[in-house]
Amino acid sequence: MGIKKINAKMINMISKIIESINKFPERNAFFIKDEYFTYSQLGKEITGIKNALLPHLPDASSKHIGVMMYEDLPSYSSCVAVLLSGCGYVPLNPLNPVERNIEIIHQAGVKIVLSSNGINESEYNKDNRLTIIDTCKLSVENIDLTFPPSFDYDPAYVIFTSGSTGKPKGAPISRENLNAFLDSVRHIGWEINEEDKFLQMSSMTFDMSILTFIIPLCVGACIYTVPEDEIKYLYGFKLMVEQGITFIAVVPSTLSYLKPYFTSINLPAVRYSLVCGESFPVELANLWQHCVPNAKIVNIYGPTEATVFTHSYHYSSGTHDKSYNGIMALGDLVKNMETILLDETGTEVIPGEKGELCITGKQLTSGYLNNPAKNKESFFVRMHDNIEKRFYRTGDIVFADDEKCYFYVGRKDHQVKIQGHRVELGDIEKHARDITHTENTIAIAQLNEFGNYQILLFTDQMNFDREVILKYLKSKLPYYMIPSNVMKVEKMPMNVNGKINRIALSEMIKTE
Repeated sequence: MGIKKINAKMINMISKIIESINKFPERNAFFIKDEYFTYSQLGKEITGIKNALLPHLPDASSKHIGVMMYEDLPSYSSCVAVLLSGCGYVPLNPLNPVERNIEIIHQAGVKIVLSSNGINESEYNKDNRLTIIDTCKLSVENIDLTFPPSFDYDPAYVIFTSGSTGKPKGAPISRENLNAFLDSVRHIGWEINEEDKFLQMSSMTFDMSILTFIIPLCVGACIYTVPEDEIKYLYGFKLMVEQGITFIAVVPSTLSYLKPYFTSINLPAVRYSLVCGESFPVELANLWQHCVPNAKIVNIYGPTEATVFTHSYHYSSGTHDKSYNGIMALGDLVKNMETILLDETGTEVIPGEKGELCITGKQLTSGYLNNPAKNKESFFVRMHDNIEKRFYRTGDIVFADDEKCYFYVGRKDHQVKIQGHRVELGDIEKHARDITHTENTIAIAQLNEFGNYQILLFTDQMNFDREVILKYLKSKLPYYMIPSNVMKVEKMPMNVNGKINRIALSEMIKTE
């Protein structure tokens, strides 16, 4: 079957997913742990979950439904069933500390949790306010995809990111946001269809998963998943080789880990190689292009608050590629978004000058859940093109050239990207200080030998015990936020303003 561009009707996400199930019943929808599952099987799973879920919705008092994301068909089907039911799914990672998942459940107002592998009710449901539905054996014989109507203002999903206060903050994405994003993708012009094979490498708690979860379901393609407990870059590479993957979306750190093997890697089946979540060095792109000779390499950028991505840049493997300080350009703005760049005084800068990237448009979230202080800090209203518009401060310093191509310069705060996940160093510091009992406990991010960021923790704790600190942090934080090392400092270096000198701490490591 010939390649076709994403159909304009894909804007209606619900109808497109249902259409795929009805149109391609015998085609493979998922490949999970060496087992294929067809669209017919997906439809039956969704039907069973719908039948169990809908009776509870009138009393739920919330349209946010928790989904404990295990590596199985019921977990992925649960997300789809929630979407089709007019609700928004809140992905919960079973590898996260229970305390963090409970915080997410409370912030999102979750009253119903879907889980295919049970759940410890003594930990999660102490006050008996949750309805827990076991999705493991809900599949039915006949598919019934009739659902209540849903509206633009209904939720699609909620992604929680690291917060500087020590608590994660939730960005709710509505159906209007998600459909606007799908519309933006359609206008980019990627040519994909039901023959494509998508590598689903990212956690469902990371919004990059939308690229390799929702989009393939809308066109009837197959999704090849990478389990959370596997070494992701090795397992993902194995799938690329053995299954002939055609569409991948990875963070640069994944490619960095594969870099020692680049000379022996040849993946001619890959047609699209999207890179996102971290700065993308042009040198790395040059080397990777030899591994995927037939692929279009696309650098994409955007915060979770603006639905997956807002900018894209198509790398052309030549000397005319745009970059800044060796980092590939962020590229052009997508269809449904607008930006302004502001200097420290709040004045809009002209092309070529650097400023904080502030974004507005149909993909922008309505604001963080139950967090008025953070909303006041991160969002603002401003007249733009003679219209009052609501903007989000990304915290990223960028500049644009005369062709409206954007370039990343750096961050204005203590936020970093670890394996594509946005991490506030203050989040780590808050929990670390709870165990060290000293304010002089500082987290910094430093590049390792693979060119990826790792977290290092410094403390002047008197009764220093590295293992005790790490054990405590593992009980409070996701795996990607755990420091690679914890070090004792007799006296913290200070700058001229009397603040702890983070640069000096970083230099201490380099000179060891």
